[in-house]
Amino acid sequence: MTFWQVTLDMIFSAEVPYGYGHAFGPDAAQLWVDILDPPDWDPATAQRIYDALLRA
Repeated sequence: MTFWQVTLDMIFSAEVPYGYGHAFGPDAAQLWVDILDPPDWDPATAQRIYDALLRA
């Protein structure tokens, strides 16, 4: 039963809009920066990654 529940959840979860559930969309780039605090990070790099994720 659990297998089928998870399988159906995975199929229908692709339709979830950004900001709900685990669909972070392009915001994931800034979330990881906030968590990892990489050295030499600049806003231009964050914007390039955000833009690339937005197009994906």
